[in-house]
Amino acid sequence: MSSYVVGVYSGIAVDLLINTIFEPPLGDAPYLLAILGVQLAVLFGVTLFVYTLFTSTRLFRQGLIGKLLGQHKAYLGIFLVNFALFFAAKLYRVVAALDYDQHLDIWSAPGFFPLYTLQRLFTLAYYYSTLSTCKALVAQIEKES
Repeated sequence: MSSYVVGVYSGIAVDLLINTIFEPPLGDAPYLLAILGVQLAVLFGVTLFVYTLFTSTRLFRQGLIGKLLGQHKAYLGIFLVNFALFFAAKLYRVVAALDYDQHLDIWSAPGFFPLYTLQRLFTLAYYYSTLSTCKALVAQIEKES
């Protein structure tokens, strides 16, 4: 298993840890911004590892990037939707922490629960598509070697 795949698995494990343990239901805006920064760093790290796997393929080296992206368009679509929902949910939480009383339960804020639920579902889809894309890219790279 390549070190890039280990990086992807590690990044997803860290993201799961942050999402389940360190992300509080309530919190001050600076703490929420700190968590947002860490999660963004992990998301970009995982994306960088996947990009590195993309660049290791024969199709990428030969300049057939359109064909390579066409093979993995589901991953790219899920990534973009997950990224947009991630920002929307985090921005909503930070604005709620800044605008509302600190004791306001975020779950009673209008529209947060559906946004949060949809974002979590796409995060799961992103985890699955990232791991399956990595597996396919590694198999493609090994077949080319």
